[in-house]
Amino acid sequence: MAWKILHIAIFLILSISIAIAQPDNYKVTYTINVKEDGSATWNVEYLTLLSTQEDFDFFDNYTAQLNSKYLVEFKELMQRSAQEASVGTARTMVAKDFKGGAIIHSTPTGKYGVVNYTFSWTNFARADQNINVGDVFVGGLYLSNDNTLIIQYPHGYIVEQVTPQPDQSRDEMIWYGLRSFNAGEPMIILSKPSFPWITVVKGS
Repeated sequence: MAWKILHIAIFLILSISIAIAQPDNYKVTYTINVKEDGSATWNVEYLTLLSTQEDFDFFDNYTAQLNSKYLVEFKELMQRSAQEASVGTARTMVAKDFKGGAIIHSTPTGKYGVVNYTFSWTNFARADQNINVGDVFVGGLYLSNDNTLIIQYPHGYIVEQVTPQPDQSRDEMIWYGLRSFNAGEPMIILSKPSFPWITVVKGS
């Protein structure tokens, strides 16, 4: 296992698909929480089983450089992706508020190293009467085996249209890898139902 590879390309939007470089025992979950104004909060989580002393040593070495090196590289990558998406969509976009963290989870099945990167992306979706998600993914997306994409949306909105259909859909939409998305996908249209005023007439 080599934690040093975690900083290699995560999302390269517009010209190529997502490329995730990872060994077989990694699982990556991308959670995109879309806001009513079209901005989005991203969380990228890496999860790996720590089964040997070498695994723990690599994890400790990686986390020791998390904020000084790998968070900086992640920030540069995602800011570049936002700039390219801004050109492709003709919307001003900013990737900001980057944070990184790492913990070890102990479970009945073993200990797992967890690394999280979070940031905010302004104008990620087009917000007018509806919220339209997907035009930033001009080059499409690719999920490696066992990786997961989760897109969350604001309370009170309903999913008018989504392509491709998610593997699970409750209060969020979930796609599992192995999967390749076409250009502009996942494409989601969210709307907020409007209810007419109801006049209540009381009897005398």
